[in-house]
Amino acid sequence: MAHNMSRAFKLSEIALIKNPNRKRLYWPLGKVVELIPGRDGKVRTLKLRCSNSEIIRPIQRVFPSEIQSAETAESDDVPLDAGDPKVPSANVDVSDSTMIPRRCSS
Repeated sequence: MAHNMSRAFKLSEIALIKNPNRKRLYWPLGKVVELIPGRDGKVRTLKLRCSNSEIIRPIQRVFPSEIQSAETAESDDVPLDAGDPKVPSANVDVSDSTMIPRRCSS
């Protein structure tokens, strides 16, 4: 994604909330509960529900994750198995002759 392009957030989306005092591994997760537009009509800030409170953060400090809440997954119009390719199963004989020998320790 280009630097000047921002990703559109959706309601009920799960996101990482940046905390400059902690490592990324320990950033809290939040659920988007409200999109707050700026004067120009573009979404500039988000209201997020965390584990024990609701906070407001600018979109520059919120990073979308690939995790979706159950509400978001149900609202998508695309069926879950629509993009799954059908892979034919191969009948492979796995016998003792096809096993890889183990190395001896020295």
